[in-house]
Amino acid sequence: CSISISQHGQVLLERGRGQIAPGRPASVDSLYRIASLTKPITASAILASEQAGRLLRGDKVNRFLAYAEPAPTIDELIKHIPGLSNYTSTPAYFSGNTAPTTLESLLSLIQPWDGIRRNQYSNSHYAYLGAVLQQVNGLRYEDVVHRDIFGPAGMLRSSFAIPPALQSIGFPFPSNTHPSWAFSAGAVTSTPADLNRFNQALLSNRF
Repeated sequence: CSISISQHGQVLLERGRGQIAPGRPASVDSLYRIASLTKPITASAILASEQAGRLLRGDKVNRFLAYAEPAPTIDELIKHIPGLSNYTSTPAYFSGNTAPTTLESLLSLIQPWDGIRRNQYSNSHYAYLGAVLQQVNGLRYEDVVHRDIFGPAGMLRSSFAIPPALQSIGFPFPSNTHPSWAFSAGAVTSTPADLNRFNQALLSNRF
């Protein structure tokens, strides 16, 4: 495991313990597939696009994507209010998540919203947010995050690539899950030091 702890913008402790892969000691710069810690990064990218005037959190998702009424707002998706069906619980996900998929195929696995606010966590909310980011910025989701989050925060080790087996055991996210399936709900690979940089940038309003 690896940790990076800051207080008031100052790093207090950075340390690794054990091995990140056979024969490779864990360190603060070890690579981990951070799974749902991707979600705060996606939400921050949404806020950056709002600051740039590309969207409003009160906008319904069908302002940007094909989505029948009732349609949730961007803010509702950020806060997991709709409780959409979780695409990562579908048979298609379990049988095919090691091979690349398309955003269109991924979104097709999500059942339409019935308008009931269930306040229930779902990866599907953040898949839609990633699709919105692509639409309003005219860029791939990954490129939006690199421009608006990784760059300003100095997260030089963070990416959307599966870490080499010699550098990471892939925990906590299964290392063979293709990033296109995790997408904006869980595809980021990062380090404890980079995640600390993200937190500090967020607290200091750098994006």
